Amino acid sequence: MGKNTRICRDGRKCGTVISKPVESKGCQETVPEYVAPQQTYQPPVQQYEAPKVTSPDEQKPESTFWDQYSSWVMGGLTGLLFIVILVLSVLHFTKKSPQVTFNYDELKDWIKKERDAGTSDTDIEVILAQNTGWTKEEVEKIFSEMAAGQKVEMPKAS
Repeated sequence: MGKNTRICRDGRKCGTVISKPVESKGCQETVPEYVAPQQTYQPPVQQYEAPKVTSPDEQKPESTFWDQYSSWVMGGLTGLLFIVILVLSVLHFTKKSPQVTFNYDELKDWIKKERDAGTSDTDIEVILAQNTGWTKEEVEKIFSEMAAGQKVEMPKAS
Protein backbone atom coordinates (compact mmCIF):
# COMPACT_ATOMS: atom_id res chain seq x y z
CA MET A 1 0.00 0.00 0.00
CA GLY A 2 1.49 3.18 -1.17
CA LYS A 3 4.90 1.65 -1.83
CA ASN A 4 6.96 1.16 -4.94
CA THR A 5 9.06 -2.01 -4.98
CA ARG A 6 11.69 -3.34 -7.35
CA ILE A 7 14.25 -6.19 -7.34
CA CYS A 8 17.87 -5.40 -8.09
CA ARG A 9 20.42 -8.11 -8.95
CA ASP A 10 24.21 -8.11 -9.25
CA GLY A 11 24.25 -8.37 -13.07
CA ARG A 12 28.00 -8.01 -13.42
CA LYS A 13 28.69 -10.32 -10.49
CA CYS A 14 30.87 -7.83 -8.67
CA GLY A 15 29.99 -9.29 -5.29
CA THR A 16 29.28 -5.92 -3.70
CA VAL A 17 26.18 -3.89 -2.70
CA ILE A 18 27.92 -0.51 -2.58
CA SER A 19 26.08 1.05 -5.53
CA LYS A 20 22.87 -1.00 -5.20
CA PRO A 21 19.78 1.27 -5.50
CA VAL A 22 16.97 1.32 -2.94
CA GLU A 23 14.50 -1.50 -3.63
CA SER A 24 11.40 -0.02 -1.97
CA LYS A 25 10.14 3.46 -1.14
CA GLY A 26 6.90 5.18 -0.28
CA CYS A 27 4.98 6.85 -3.10
CA GLN A 28 5.49 10.35 -1.70
CA GLU A 29 9.10 9.70 -0.64
CA THR A 30 12.03 10.79 -2.80
CA VAL A 31 15.29 8.89 -2.68
CA PRO A 32 18.41 10.42 -4.15
CA GLU A 33 20.12 8.31 -6.77
CA TYR A 34 23.46 6.86 -5.81
CA VAL A 35 26.35 8.43 -7.61
CA ALA A 36 29.61 6.53 -7.52
CA PRO A 37 32.60 8.63 -6.56
CA GLN A 38 34.85 9.59 -9.43
CA GLN A 39 38.17 7.86 -9.42
CA THR A 40 41.11 9.37 -11.15
CA TYR A 41 44.35 7.67 -11.98
CA GLN A 42 47.43 9.08 -10.40
CA PRO A 43 50.70 7.54 -11.54
CA PRO A 44 53.19 6.70 -8.82
CA VAL A 45 55.82 9.28 -8.13
CA GLN A 46 59.21 8.09 -9.28
CA GLN A 47 62.25 8.99 -7.31
CA TYR A 48 65.22 10.00 -9.38
CA GLU A 49 68.62 9.25 -8.02
CA ALA A 50 71.61 10.80 -9.66
CA PRO A 51 74.36 8.38 -10.67
CA LYS A 52 77.22 8.12 -8.24
CA VAL A 53 80.46 9.46 -9.58
CA THR A 54 83.53 7.59 -8.40
CA SER A 55 87.08 8.62 -8.62
CA PRO A 56 89.69 6.27 -10.12
CA ASP A 57 90.90 5.49 -6.58
CA GLU A 58 87.44 4.17 -5.61
CA GLN A 59 87.01 1.86 -8.60
CA LYS A 60 86.29 -1.78 -7.90
CA PRO A 61 89.27 -4.10 -8.40
CA GLU A 62 89.08 -6.66 -11.16
CA SER A 63 87.34 -9.84 -10.09
CA THR A 64 89.48 -12.94 -9.71
CA PHE A 65 88.87 -16.41 -11.08
CA TRP A 66 87.54 -17.50 -7.68
CA ASP A 67 85.10 -14.57 -7.55
CA GLN A 68 83.72 -15.48 -10.96
CA TYR A 69 83.62 -19.27 -10.74
CA SER A 70 83.51 -20.19 -7.04
CA SER A 71 79.95 -21.46 -7.20
CA TRP A 72 80.79 -23.65 -10.22
CA VAL A 73 83.92 -25.04 -8.55
CA MET A 74 82.06 -25.82 -5.31
CA GLY A 75 79.16 -27.37 -7.23
CA GLY A 76 81.55 -29.51 -9.27
CA LEU A 77 83.41 -30.72 -6.19
CA THR A 78 80.13 -31.52 -4.43
CA GLY A 79 78.93 -33.44 -7.49
CA LEU A 80 82.22 -35.34 -7.71
CA LEU A 81 82.04 -36.25 -4.02
CA PHE A 82 78.47 -37.47 -4.50
CA ILE A 83 79.51 -39.66 -7.44
CA VAL A 84 82.44 -41.15 -5.50
CA ILE A 85 80.19 -41.96 -2.53
CA LEU A 86 77.61 -43.47 -4.86
CA VAL A 87 80.18 -45.67 -6.64
CA LEU A 88 81.71 -46.83 -3.35
CA SER A 89 78.26 -47.64 -1.97
CA VAL A 90 77.35 -49.65 -5.05
CA LEU A 91 80.63 -51.54 -4.89
CA HIS A 92 80.21 -52.22 -1.19
CA PHE A 93 76.68 -53.55 -1.41
CA THR A 94 77.13 -55.55 -4.60
CA LYS A 95 80.42 -57.14 -3.56
CA LYS A 96 79.90 -60.81 -2.88
CA SER A 97 81.53 -61.95 0.29
CA PRO A 98 83.64 -65.04 -0.17
CA GLN A 99 81.92 -68.16 1.05
CA VAL A 100 84.19 -69.68 3.62
CA THR A 101 83.65 -73.38 3.90
CA PHE A 102 85.85 -75.61 5.93
CA ASN A 103 86.24 -79.22 5.08
CA TYR A 104 87.23 -80.76 8.39
CA ASP A 105 87.64 -84.22 6.92
CA GLU A 106 90.24 -82.95 4.44
CA LEU A 107 92.07 -81.16 7.25
CA LYS A 108 92.01 -84.31 9.35
CA ASP A 109 93.40 -86.35 6.41
CA TRP A 110 96.11 -83.76 5.81
CA ILE A 111 97.15 -83.82 9.47
CA LYS A 112 97.36 -87.66 9.33
CA LYS A 113 99.56 -87.50 6.22
CA GLU A 114 101.84 -84.90 7.85
CA ARG A 115 102.13 -87.03 10.96
CA ASP A 116 102.92 -90.09 8.80
CA ALA A 117 105.63 -88.03 7.07
CA GLY A 118 107.19 -87.30 10.46
CA THR A 119 106.00 -83.71 10.98
CA SER A 120 105.40 -82.87 14.64
CA ASP A 121 102.08 -81.50 15.87
CA THR A 122 103.79 -78.22 16.78
CA ASP A 123 105.12 -77.85 13.23
CA ILE A 124 101.69 -78.73 11.82
CA GLU A 125 100.11 -76.00 13.99
CA VAL A 126 102.70 -73.47 12.77
CA ILE A 127 102.11 -74.43 9.11
CA LEU A 128 98.34 -74.11 9.51
CA ALA A 129 98.62 -70.78 11.35
CA GLN A 130 100.94 -69.27 8.72
CA ASN A 131 99.46 -70.67 5.51
CA THR A 132 95.74 -71.20 6.07
CA GLY A 133 92.69 -69.55 7.56
CA TRP A 134 92.27 -72.08 10.38
CA THR A 135 92.24 -70.50 13.83
CA LYS A 136 94.32 -71.85 16.68
CA GLU A 137 91.15 -72.92 18.53
CA GLU A 138 89.89 -74.89 15.52
CA VAL A 139 93.24 -76.64 15.06
CA GLU A 140 93.45 -77.51 18.78
CA LYS A 141 89.90 -78.88 18.72
CA ILE A 142 90.71 -81.10 15.73
CA PHE A 143 93.90 -82.37 17.43
CA SER A 144 92.00 -83.16 20.63
CA GLU A 145 89.20 -84.94 18.76
CA MET A 146 91.72 -86.89 16.68
CA ALA A 147 93.50 -87.93 19.86
CA ALA A 148 90.19 -89.12 21.36
CA GLY A 149 89.21 -90.87 18.10
CA GLN A 150 85.99 -88.89 17.73
CA LYS A 151 84.44 -87.62 14.53
CA VAL A 152 85.19 -83.93 13.99
CA GLU A 153 82.04 -81.79 14.13
CA MET A 154 83.06 -78.16 13.81
CA PRO A 155 80.61 -75.26 13.64
CA LYS A 156 80.15 -73.78 10.18
CA ALA A 157 81.83 -70.45 9.60
CA SER A 158 79.62 -67.51 8.76
